[in-house]
Amino acid sequence: MSIREKRDSFMKGRNGFDKLSVFTGTLASALTLLSVVLTAASLHAALYSWSWALLFTALTVFRVLSRNIYARRRENSVFMGLSKLAASRLRLAGRMIKDRKTHVYKKCPCCRARLRFPREPGKHTAVCPICENRFEINIK
Repeated sequence: MSIREKRDSFMKGRNGFDKLSVFTGTLASALTLLSVVLTAASLHAALYSWSWALLFTALTVFRVLSRNIYARRRENSVFMGLSKLAASRLRLAGRMIKDRKTHVYKKCPCCRARLRFPREPGKHTAVCPICENRFEINIK
């Protein structure tokens, strides 16, 4: 039996690598590098970083070797939802920074949706495309 066949038979029925385990492994690696850098500055900070790196490494190994696939998939699903939310908020923040000279962003008072308006000074009546609420906005 080859090494590949042994590995495949060992991993049969286990969770394996998913997006969350890759993230925790990457975080563990980054914290390990940070602890090496911090050793010169402060031993206390390096030990703190090293302990977090060890914790995330253990979590990664636990997730990869876990046989409770249903629970690990649920955890990964929650992680993927949160990462999509964070990515969309970062994209919106980048767009707001890019458009800061030409557009202004306001929230609908009813549904709290973020709406984009041209930067034309004065009072305007706006209609939310989501909830169709009419409201006044004042652009300075």
